[in-house]
Amino acid sequence: MKINILFFFTLLFVFCYLINCINKWFINPLNQLKEVINDINNISNNKTIHENDIINTFENYCMLIKELAEKDSQIDLEISMLTKEKHSAMRQKQLTSSILNNSQDVIIIIDSDGIIKQVSPSFCQLIGVKYEHVIHQPLIKFINTAAYKNIKASLSHELNNSHQWQGEFNVQHAINKKKHSCIRKNKQIHRSQ
Repeated sequence: MKINILFFFTLLFVFCYLINCINKWFINPLNQLKEVINDINNISNNKTIHENDIINTFENYCMLIKELAEKDSQIDLEISMLTKEKHSAMRQKQLTSSILNNSQDVIIIIDSDGIIKQVSPSFCQLIGVKYEHVIHQPLIKFINTAAYKNIKASLSHELNNSHQWQGEFNVQHAINKKKHSCIRKNKQIHRSQ
C-alpha cells in the first residue's frame, strides 16, 4: 500500500509538473500573444507608437501639402503666362490683319515653301482674284514667268537672310491674262517664321 500511495503521489507530481510545463510553454505565450494583438489593435495602449512618430508623420503630411500648393501656384503662373502669350499673339495677329487690310501697298506673306499665307486687298484687286482663291496658293502662280526669273535670286537671298523682300515685279491678271507692272506700288513679300 505504501507503494501505491507513493506511486499515486509520484503520478500526481508528474501530472502537476506536466500541467505547469504546458502552461509555461504553451498557454502563457498564447496569452501574451493575445495581449500584444489586443494592444496593437488598441492604438491608445500601443507602445510602438511614440510621440515623435506622430510628429514626423504630421510634418511629412505638411510637407506634401506645401509641395502640392507650390505646384498648384506654379501651374496657375504657367497658365497665366500662356494666357498672356495667347492674348499677345492674338493682338499681333489683329495688328497684322489691320495693317494688311488698310495698306495701299501690295503685301504678301508666304511660308518657307513659297505658299501664300496672307495678302493685302490691293494685291487681290491688282490680279483680279478673290482673297479666298489666293490664300494657300504658290506665289509663283501669280508672278509673270519672265518677271520671276529677274527677281528670283534677289527674292531667295533676301527671304533667307531677313525674311522679307521689297521690290517690283510684274503680275499676271488672272481673268484677262494681262501683265500688270507694279512699278507704282511698293511690293513687300514677307516669309513667315
